[in-house]
Amino acid sequence: MAWNERLCPLGNVMYDGHALQYASERLRDDREVALAAVRQNWHALAHASARLRDDREFVETAMRKNAHALQYASERLRDDRECVLYAVRKNEHALEHASERLRDDRELVLNLVSELGNGHSLQYASARLRDDSEVVLAAWHYNDDMLKYASKRLQDTSREADMLRYYEAREKMGEDDPHLSIREFEARERKRKAKEQAPDHVADE
Repeated sequence: MAWNERLCPLGNVMYDGHALQYASERLRDDREVALAAVRQNWHALAHASARLRDDREFVETAMRKNAHALQYASERLRDDRECVLYAVRKNEHALEHASERLRDDRELVLNLVSELGNGHSLQYASARLRDDSEVVLAAWHYNDDMLKYASKRLQDTSREADMLRYYEAREKMGEDDPHLSIREFEARERKRKAKEQAPDHVADE
């Protein structure tokens, strides 16, 4: 039997956030009561009303306790770039709960694995991005164990060797551009090799 305002005092959820699941619909939509529950246990967000789970400020309160609270947010907020970034900056694994659209957002994922150094975010990216050499390289640069999340194609031994050669060559070249893609690197390598293989009189021109 659902609790009403008389049987579910604020103190109950302050002691046990999960108690919110037994509250009346009205109480689960009561900001003060639901907030007390979420502050006590972030999982209580799952029992808050749809209105509160679509309230960014309210959801961020839960995510301050644990970024995985994103999983209980509304579909709209899980598709909200700023809301997802807020969660992933706290815990890179929170990308798991973002919308399919954002997990396939190349700019967002590349930013996460390169500029923010959240290599583990790669495992939650879309299949398309896990097969994107530049995205995978950015994650691999921060943690070489991240290659296991790449597509099978990019996990091939030959490709792994290319990645190693890529970063070794970058160090020798003193390349400090973090966004130099493997395609650009390979183009430079082809040009360098062509010059080395050219006849001396052509190479000197």
